[in-house]
Amino acid sequence: MTYTGSQNGQISGAADSHVTTYGGLWVQDDQIWAFFLTEPLNKWSHLSINETDFILILSESRHICVGWRSATKGKYTTTIVQPDTHLSESNEKTEATETNEKEPPDFLIGEDLEEGTEVSIQTNLFWNGEMTIINTTPQYLLSFFTTSTNVRECILTIRQEASVGYLPIGKEDRCRLGFLNDTVKLITDLVSSQSQEVRLTIPFAMLLQNVSTRMEDVLVTLKRIKRLETTITGNFDIFELKLRSHWEELTSLFPPNASSISSPWSLISDVEASGIWIKSFGDDYYITFEQLVKTVNIEVIAAGDEALTDRMVKCLRYLVNFPEDDMITTYKFNQLVCLFGLHDFRKNFQNLTEVKGFCGLINRIEAYEILSKSADPLPFLFRISRTEPRFFAFSYRNPKGQICHRVNKDREGHPIQVETFIRKYFPNYKIVDKHLDLDRIFNETSSINPLSKYASSAGYCH
Repeated sequence: MTYTGSQNGQISGAADSHVTTYGGLWVQDDQIWAFFLTEPLNKWSHLSINETDFILILSESRHICVGWRSATKGKYTTTIVQPDTHLSESNEKTEATETNEKEPPDFLIGEDLEEGTEVSIQTNLFWNGEMTIINTTPQYLLSFFTTSTNVRECILTIRQEASVGYLPIGKEDRCRLGFLNDTVKLITDLVSSQSQEVRLTIPFAMLLQNVSTRMEDVLVTLKRIKRLETTITGNFDIFELKLRSHWEELTSLFPPNASSISSPWSLISDVEASGIWIKSFGDDYYITFEQLVKTVNIEVIAAGDEALTDRMVKCLRYLVNFPEDDMITTYKFNQLVCLFGLHDFRKNFQNLTEVKGFCGLINRIEAYEILSKSADPLPFLFRISRTEPRFFAFSYRNPKGQICHRVNKDREGHPIQVETFIRKYFPNYKIVDKHLDLDRIFNETSSINPLSKYASSAGYCH
């Protein structure tokens, strides 16, 4: 819920299209004065006035709780203001005055909070000797559900208009929109199934805010497609790829219906790699990209190799930090170790950087076109798998001239290191003369909506 306004002024806003809130709040002589009305009840808002964070809640008993951030990090102070008359069903504004309680009770929010973090509050408030339970919905959840709904509605509209000829979108691209819709639904269902305990964790909130940002990128492009301002290119699949990666990441770190929250490093399958994370980062769910590069260089130098080249760092960024959210989770760390190993990481990683053949995000159709034009009898390339982004998809032309695809995983579904996989399955094949233009990718996508720019462009692999 977003509010606009200033001190001694009115505020208004909406949590969604069905809920509107009107009210006013001001501070005078160290007292908070407010009038506030929300229908239906049990809604809350978060706003800032003169750099002070406020939270307003209307309870089922129609009492207003006002909270504001105190000097102690992570702590809010609360008090209750009671309307002069009970709020009526007629949606009339009613002035509220502060109670005689001189020192409002303090309560802590689960754990220390970073400055500016949106939080969910659940606390017991006493009024006239009776207990009122106030449950609130975190702002980041409201934002996520609103954006995901808008994305799915926009996809539905585009597909319907395209099916009757109002939009020049072919059947194949309508299917791609359908895949994207299915992935958005996967994430929405996962978030809906999470327990209150998980929703109150800061790592979950931060990761979900990244998902919301990616969905906002999607929405920007979908609206431009609907207005005929852009078309669906081969890079449109970046949206589904990134959202599916987020879904797998959230599912791994916060499994639905889990009885308890596990330590983040328990996700790292390699014992030695897990020990490196624990020693360096303890129980942190994520680190920065700079911390990742530093850790990798320490390990490769200790193994007798040179530090990563600039192109290797760019390729690493493309894999785990594009677009740049600067959150390398234990899920991503484990993914890198599984794909390239720990001790031979640098040598194996050269397959993506120093050797041609890695085509990044191209779909099967583009892979088919590249392989069909190749003069070599047994060509192959590898790319990021759209349906299983934790693996690479290897596309190749077999001795019968057929274009085939397979991912680097064993029968149990575990990743096979890239170097091992190539040596085992493609001993007589020749890698195609193609590579990613990483400089162009990062130069052209350094904008507010990097995925939208990427999805609207073409020719990054040549």
